[in-house]
Amino acid sequence: MADMSIQTSVTVAPAVGYPGLLDAAYPRAVTTARNADTASIPFGKAVVWDSTSPAFDRDVTLPTVETDSVMGIAIHSHNFAQSWTDSNGTVQGEVDATGIMPGVVFGVLRKGRILVTAATAVVAGVSKLWVRAVAGLGETYGALEDADDTTDMIDCTTKGTWMSTAAAGSLAWLEVDFT
Repeated sequence: MADMSIQTSVTVAPAVGYPGLLDAAYPRAVTTARNADTASIPFGKAVVWDSTSPAFDRDVTLPTVETDSVMGIAIHSHNFAQSWTDSNGTVQGEVDATGIMPGVVFGVLRKGRILVTAATAVVAGVSKLWVRAVAGLGETYGALEDADDTTDMIDCTTKGTWMSTAAAGSLAWLEVDFT
């Protein structure tokens, strides 16, 4: 027998996008980088130059110290192979539930506008950019915030401005220039 379910509700305000979505109408500078981290890098998070990996000039990781130099923001793409486990039990693919898997090459926004998750509440044109380098309970490496919390953040106040107002955990447009 056929499923007789019907739609009973309509989303009045659909999501504006997803973390790492570029503003297509805004000029941008994008570069290619490789995830040299041991963990997956979420889309829309800040990445830093990996000074420990001489193999590739554009190796990046999530930030871990305040002195890290931010390369840019991880760009979302639908062109990645989803992860799966092969018959030998080895995980294959390019993206998992977290983001870009280790060793995968991806795009990094160096200059332009990108939709990201604001880790703290932000105000358009007022809030400046701070990047989380040390993550404690409930915090995320590479998270994008509006203020320093004394010892855990990379100062990017001259590199980024929030272009939309958002509550903590919500999507917001961020304009950056890491060139």
